[in-house]
Amino acid sequence: MEDLEWLSGWALTHDYDPTWDYEVRFEQRYHPTVQKAQGLIEQISSEHPVPWQEGRVYPADLEGPLAVFVSGTNGAPVVLLDLDAHHSTGLEIGLNPDEIESAVLDSLIHELRHAYQEAHDWAMDETEAEHGSARIPF
Repeated sequence: MEDLEWLSGWALTHDYDPTWDYEVRFEQRYHPTVQKAQGLIEQISSEHPVPWQEGRVYPADLEGPLAVFVSGTNGAPVVLLDLDAHHSTGLEIGLNPDEIESAVLDSLIHELRHAYQEAHDWAMDETEAEHGSARIPF
């Protein structure tokens, strides 16, 4: 029941439920990296001129991508992060745990840049999402 309450608290203020399209990993909702990612989205939302006031990070099994911005949620971005895939990929290329966590947070920023692009009706530019640009403030 607590899992549904965790999700429904967001659903009360948002018209998208990530369980419609993804397998949300409820058991990872309090994972320190998820908490840091949520803190980062809140920091970006409060410190930069972005077209949203809040966003939400969900741990999920994505079966391929490491992270996903849910298109259509740019007014309150929903980003899903696959912690297990980040961990496996990081270990494969020799990253330590701190570097893996940094990669997760970098993935979040990448996806938030896509949210910013969508909010401005710009083409989805992977290079800009990966490296930033003068027109995106974070």
